[in-house]
Amino acid sequence: SAAAALCQRDAALAVYRGTVTSNGTTTTLIDTGLTQSATDHWVGRVVIFLTGSLAYQASRVTAFTPGTDTLTIDALTGATASGDTYIVV
Repeated sequence: SAAAALCQRDAALAVYRGTVTSNGTTTTLIDTGLTQSATDHWVGRVVIFLTGSLAYQASRVTAFTPGTDTLTIDALTGATASGDTYIVV
């Protein structure tokens, strides 16, 4: 139906697809594409890695530092690496 299609479109627009631009840690992800200015913009959302050694791991966002384009996340099994792709849902 048209209503279902609109809901699916809106859900897809809420997903951010990004690429790690600098090596991070097990609890940080750096992406210069994150240009939002509010420190709580991403808090509570979930990062899911699509590529690299962290592929298919998910982690909750606990903080965002706009000045360094850094997401702080719950601990992963390894460090984030430049070039890894991910989505935020």
